[in-house]
Amino acid sequence: MGPISFETIDTVFNEISMYTPDQAIQLMNEMNKEQPYLLTYLKATADRDFGMIEKELFIFLGVCIWKVMARVNSSLPKVLPVLIGEMEKQNSQLLDTMEDMNEEDFSESIKKMMENYPQPDLLDYINMVLANEEEEGELNPEDTGLILVYLKTIIDAFQKVSEINSHR
Repeated sequence: MGPISFETIDTVFNEISMYTPDQAIQLMNEMNKEQPYLLTYLKATADRDFGMIEKELFIFLGVCIWKVMARVNSSLPKVLPVLIGEMEKQNSQLLDTMEDMNEEDFSESIKKMMENYPQPDLLDYINMVLANEEEEGELNPEDTGLILVYLKTIIDAFQKVSEINSHR
């Protein structure tokens, strides 16, 4: 899967942010049908690692990532738990490295990661949303980094499953 445009990402995020509670429930049911393992990952990770505000933001962003990926790939295969585990393991190494970084080093690390990342606009959009929430006092920097790495896991899993599917 090639890089997804900023415009597509922004459109999907804006559409979902306007959903009514009933539409949001319908969307979660749709995700449970199409990507049950990713939804389980989102909920379990949110319950384990975040408070209510962070949990809601994390799940919202995860659902948006899924819809962005589905928008550009209508035959998006299911992401299986083993793949989520592989991507999480890779990203936990990144998280371990980022834990001890000051803000400047963290920003530099993100810039380096973005240079070779297959979905730079999507990861950048997520980072932008998280930075806005942090500036508004809704998130602390530790949660911002953790959420970014967990959401990168989801993007990586979609990217990997799309690559595997395109070689079949």
